[in-house]
Amino acid sequence: MPLPDLGKLPDSAVVFDPANGVTRAFNDFCYQCTRIVEPLIYLSAKFDWLEKASINAARVLRKIDAENNASHSKGEPVDVGHFREFQQRVPVLAQNSIVSLVDAFDTYISDLIIEILSQNPKMLSLKKTITVEEVLNAGDIATLVNRQVLRRARELSFLSFHDKVRVFQKEYSFGLVDDEMVTLLSRITSLRNCFVHNRGRLDDKACYLIGSDAQVGMKVIVQGEDVFDLAGLLDVVVEDIDKRAAQKFKLSPSAKDTACSGSIELCKAVGLPALGSV
Repeated sequence: MPLPDLGKLPDSAVVFDPANGVTRAFNDFCYQCTRIVEPLIYLSAKFDWLEKASINAARVLRKIDAENNASHSKGEPVDVGHFREFQQRVPVLAQNSIVSLVDAFDTYISDLIIEILSQNPKMLSLKKTITVEEVLNAGDIATLVNRQVLRRARELSFLSFHDKVRVFQKEYSFGLVDDEMVTLLSRITSLRNCFVHNRGRLDDKACYLIGSDAQVGMKVIVQGEDVFDLAGLLDVVVEDIDKRAAQKFKLSPSAKDTACSGSIELCKAVGLPALGSV
């Protein structure tokens, strides 16, 4: 089955512009989403250009015979090579991109709560138990508060999107999104989980959230345009959340620099042998 209808999207292009938000969380969200979407845009344009260039070259060199001309008039490319191969792989790329976009959204929510509590530490729950060992290990109040903020963010990260919305409303009197958007984003999140954990097939929870048309075991069909529809939706949703949260919790505009400098190769980080050394 296809992805849920994402509704009418804004006419403006998806930009993921950090200048449209306030927080560091929004800046990082824009950076991550741009890294996800731009390669698809580039590859699609590049292979489409190669396809058209190949057809035009064949025309110029008069190497299109009558049969090929007839096929082409029916919409069949003369040289199906690059672009058709790319189109066949778009569902896999789209699926992975959707997983990454939803992950970026989840990370934004976690990063936002860290900013809110870090700049408003009195909002930390007074009912939480802190051991003497935790206090002594912290060394100072600033470190202790920071650790409690991170612990709270970690606790929220394990909740469903619906439950995160409920916690924000109950504990911080802040509505992340309206009820209609809660339903839509909950469905999308459940489908992400199906991609990751169930080979792209619906499980019981996804069927419950999607409704009567869904059946356990159905394969979710993903197209390239679904990525851009979801990206456009999240761009608008996160920008709205960020502006309202910054105003309500008086969040300071964050510096747009990166959290750390330098880089590390994946193989070195996890201890994998270098390619060719096995």
